[in-house]
Amino acid sequence: MPLRRSLSAAAQTLALALALSGCAGGGGGEPLDGEQAWLTSCVACHGVDGRGTYQGPDIVWGISSLSVEEVVEVVEFGVGDMEPVTGLTEEEVDNVANYVVDVLRASVDQ
Repeated sequence: MPLRRSLSAAAQTLALALALSGCAGGGGGEPLDGEQAWLTSCVACHGVDGRGTYQGPDIVWGISSLSVEEVVEVVEFGVGDMEPVTGLTEEEVDNVANYVVDVLRASVDQ
């Protein structure tokens, strides 16, 4: 778990953001396949666009420096106040991580 120890403040922000009630995985999924898992497991806290709600923080800016593997680790193990997310298959976790990194990160550039 050395990678977990090296997570930056940005990773902790993402972790808090993903800490809703159900995202977890491994690192090779399809971003568009991750949208459904995002919508059912992550939106309640992080909002449709990842900008947060009263239940969870904005994760969009924090993900700009994270790899898919780091997002997966945050989801699987939690960080800071975020508990590990449960209820998704490894494939769903990979897909959600790719969705977060590829699709939501793109919104930072817009």
